[in-house]
Amino acid sequence: MSDVNPALETPPKALHQPSLKRAFATAFVGNLFYTACQGAMTIALARLGPPELLGTFGIGIAVAAPVVEFFGLQLQVVESVDAKQKHSFYRYFCLQSMGSTLAMIVLFAFAMLGPLRTEAAWTVFFCGISKIIEAGSLICHGKMQQVERTEYIAASLMWRGIAGLLAIVLTVYFTSSVLLGVVAMSIAWLLVLVLYDWPQASSLELKPLSRDMINREALLGLARLAFPLGLFVGLNSLLANMPRYFVESSLGPRELGIFSALAYLGLAARSFYTSFLNAVLSRMASLHSNGEIGPFLRIIGATTLAVVLLGVGGFLVTAFFGKQILGLFGEAYATETTVLVLLTVAMAFKTLWMVFVSALYAMNRFGLIFVLQVMSGLVLTTLLARWVGSGRLEGTSWAVLIGAMFDVGLFATSVFVIMMRRRASSIDWNISVDLNPAAQVENELK
Repeated sequence: MSDVNPALETPPKALHQPSLKRAFATAFVGNLFYTACQGAMTIALARLGPPELLGTFGIGIAVAAPVVEFFGLQLQVVESVDAKQKHSFYRYFCLQSMGSTLAMIVLFAFAMLGPLRTEAAWTVFFCGISKIIEAGSLICHGKMQQVERTEYIAASLMWRGIAGLLAIVLTVYFTSSVLLGVVAMSIAWLLVLVLYDWPQASSLELKPLSRDMINREALLGLARLAFPLGLFVGLNSLLANMPRYFVESSLGPRELGIFSALAYLGLAARSFYTSFLNAVLSRMASLHSNGEIGPFLRIIGATTLAVVLLGVGGFLVTAFFGKQILGLFGEAYATETTVLVLLTVAMAFKTLWMVFVSALYAMNRFGLIFVLQVMSGLVLTTLLARWVGSGRLEGTSWAVLIGAMFDVGLFATSVFVIMMRRRASSIDWNISVDLNPAAQVENELK
């Protein structure tokens, strides 16, 4: 007797494949709600204490995120573009858990032996725990992306956004401890993972849970496939937090808190990208696999136009209403309107860059992504070293913006060169078939 329910023998994607517009709209609602919760969390922490409190939270995320994301290998992306479902959801989750264990060991060693004082060090550790729990949810989201069930992802993000917001804000309000706030947020996110994400993702998996899911050779093969992507995402997270490292070392925790608050306001653009990733990455992988270059490029073109419009809107809002927005945080933040505008524009460019990264994801060009990111990292580090000390937060923001513009040019050029070469090789192959009568007859008979 088969272990698979006969009613489910057709892959879920075949049973449920919504239009890209509907999938994007559903994902966007969920991501926008989650981003709003993150923004509310930032404003609340700014109001509940001095900028140093937000700075402690910011350095916790800045140190923990690269470690967790490197060991996580960005497996949810590999899972979502696994169009033939070669590996089960349980195998992805198993490998993610192994990587998370290694990340936890590294973060614990940092907390015990690192340079930060006790509370800040343990804040880093528990920020890492929260990111590990988030990584578990993202593996569940990868399965949902794979079969294009974006409504499940949207619901998960809403639950996680509101649970995390209430947990950290209420805890900091009553205890004045950002460390305890992060612990409470981690517990809230764990409940969402156990009670919602895991059951929903498991229900979409055709293969039953078995010992084969932890097959050593299969896990090693999957790890080798994802390793270049792990290098990329770890480096990307490191570079995304690089401005915070420079600000903290050159300007101090107070300036770091202000910079972190203003940087979080740019997350609205990131919610657009995440929605794009959730909605169309699996579809783009299928188009590329089938050689459908035209539709593939049309998706990139339409998304690029949307990001440009979003960037223009963000610039206008922050340019005209920046003082009112910063007033929500308090007096310490009110004079940094220029920094807010620059970081908002930079986030729009980073969002556009992520679109081209997604195109390379869909092509399985994980090694190339890492090489390009190394080049980007050298440029950004040079800019930050030159401008943070002399230009303070405004100089930091200019460095971030110029680095983002360089990223867009580099990755966009790479994507279009690859696609044009593939189109040219496809044309050459068709011409060679036409010039070979025997091959043409054989092709027509097929």
